[in-house]
Amino acid sequence: LFFARWGVSEEQYHGRYQLVIPFDPVIYCVEKFRYELKSGIGLFLEPWQTPSHQLSSENILCERLLITFTLPIKQFYLPDSHLVEISERAENILIKLLDCYREHRTTELAWHLAELLNELSEKKIEAKEQKLSELTAKSLGLIAKNIGNAMDIQFLADQLGISTSHLRMILRKDM
Repeated sequence: LFFARWGVSEEQYHGRYQLVIPFDPVIYCVEKFRYELKSGIGLFLEPWQTPSHQLSSENILCERLLITFTLPIKQFYLPDSHLVEISERAENILIKLLDCYREHRTTELAWHLAELLNELSEKKIEAKEQKLSELTAKSLGLIAKNIGNAMDIQFLADQLGISTSHLRMILRKDM
């Protein structure tokens, strides 16, 4: 469990399941799809998916709860959708889960995590995924990998082997 207060992040790439519960509006790009999250909407990711996020225009930092975990095999109670509704019941389960975490009650923690995931799988959000073009996905990956370096649209266009005007057009269309 992590409480995160971050700005723009690098791509995350690991073999753990991840549940993102935002407290501030944030846009997550997962591989070639774009999801707008806000309070009450969570994001569920399977292992080896590569999310990166962008802040909404009014935020400098985004506060969110991140829950990561591993399982030996995929379980029936896992959500089968990226977007999940954080219902009132899910919030109550989260409170129990956080109490168990703080008090190092790991068996109960595991139980509440399974209960939470089951609740989320029943409250999935059937949202239209906004598919990103291949160039936009590659651009976001380049930005994430070079976040600590000075770069501009020309750098991205050069890396992708296209003109800056073409890249601007694609990014405006997708983003």
